[in-house]
Amino acid sequence: MQSIIFKILRRHEWEQAEKTSSYLGSADDERDGFVHFSTFSQLPSTTSKYFSGEADLKLLAYDADSFSEKTLKWEASRSGMLFPHLYSSFDIATAKNVWTFKALQEGSTDFSFTQPSRVEPK
Repeated sequence: MQSIIFKILRRHEWEQAEKTSSYLGSADDERDGFVHFSTFSQLPSTTSKYFSGEADLKLLAYDADSFSEKTLKWEASRSGMLFPHLYSSFDIATAKNVWTFKALQEGSTDFSFTQPSRVEPK
């Protein structure tokens, strides 16, 4: 499987996670019972489908091996592709990198990132 996986957070989700360094998941994650992650190749379709036109998003990169096999599962989702699903909360301070970006309109695969920044533990 992919060694680096990604999670997109909206501004309010990021701000909430910053208060505790822990992220429990979005409303969609809570509904589905796991935190949705994507591989690099899945990011364009994930962004287009769920975040089209939204600004001030955070993209967090994680080493998939930093999660246990019990909590990170690769499961079939859209078009049968295997997506990384995390069955636990996670610490935003352990992200390898964090970028701020604006999702372009639906159908676009171009990302406009600011410089990566490392999250520092509080």
